[in-house]
Amino acid sequence: MIGSFHVPLWWECQWRRISCRRNSCTFCGRLNALERLIGDSEIPNESAVAAEKQLSETIQYQAKDLGIPAEYLFGGHEIIEDDFDEDGYLMEDEREERISPEPEAFLLYRFSRRWSRLITGAIARAEGAGAAWAKTEAAQDLLWYAAMLPVKIYRQLSTKKEIRNAPDGADEERAETEEFLKIESTYSGYVLREIAAIIDFSLKTLSEDRHVPDSEQYILALRRFNRFRPFINEIVS
Repeated sequence: MIGSFHVPLWWECQWRRISCRRNSCTFCGRLNALERLIGDSEIPNESAVAAEKQLSETIQYQAKDLGIPAEYLFGGHEIIEDDFDEDGYLMEDEREERISPEPEAFLLYRFSRRWSRLITGAIARAEGAGAAWAKTEAAQDLLWYAAMLPVKIYRQLSTKKEIRNAPDGADEERAETEEFLKIESTYSGYVLREIAAIIDFSLKTLSEDRHVPDSEQYILALRRFNRFRPFINEIVS
């Protein structure tokens, strides 16, 4: 519950490593339907249309969760110089609405991305080599959420920037915009806190696991994570 807004349960399934997978779930139901349709060797024409619709809707949800235009994920029209305004921002439509700043514009995003790549690369290589420890819950959680961390940091920073730069307009329109951004920021903040807690637990678990070779790298990773975690706490408050 955020103010008077009831947060849909399926929002959790957009970012959790293990989703509910129920057909009744708005998000998982679409993914389940896609898996069934894509798994068929011969798809009737009407099913192919349904599959395309399901994929499009799922892409829209994912684009919303990542905070980027859907065409970036779905291979939309080619972006050319005329698609940018005089200030260098990509124009979404004739109203020339601005999308969020590029991720690299945020220092915390860049720092977390460098940290994330070291962690996910090490676990992915171990998993590819068939290491048993890389398939544990701690390792899989760390692989999933460490990769997601920079994305969620970017989304939160972008939303906060939108709140600060909310356009002037009619009182009712401005109030609706501010309420929407408040919901976005509050929920993204909650997600970031959850991700940070899972990462912390996973790093501690792996650093204490005697079956993990070179477990000291996870001790070092935890130290580095704790250096920028206070900045994460600042943007979720």
